[in-house]
Amino acid sequence: MPGAHSSFLPDTNKAVIEETVRIQLLSYPGVFTPTEAFRAIKAGATGLKFFPAEVLGAKGIKAMKAVLPPEMPVYAVGGANPDNFGEFFAAGCTGFGLGTYIYKPGMDVARVAERAAIAVAAYDKGMAQ
Repeated sequence: MPGAHSSFLPDTNKAVIEETVRIQLLSYPGVFTPTEAFRAIKAGATGLKFFPAEVLGAKGIKAMKAVLPPEMPVYAVGGANPDNFGEFFAAGCTGFGLGTYIYKPGMDVARVAERAAIAVAAYDKGMAQ
């Protein structure tokens, strides 16, 4: 599970992945294709960040997960939200990145807290199934 010493990368830049690993960070590069996923794995990625997940969809992730090493954690980022966590869990996702679901400019703290609580409850429900 990602922690304080994790690096979520925007792409599969081999040099960046290798450097994050060298300095002992967990490395989660952004991927969209099987080629990018395998390039990231070969460079030492800890896990994969499928982005944008809303375009790739749970079916696309599931199809790619079938050829990836089974122990490789994958995360849906970009379009994942409590309404579709179940689909992404069923596709083999370990977790999610929730930028604009949690916060959009102009939201007050109470609304952000409410959305975060909804996301946590949906994640916990999905993990329990």
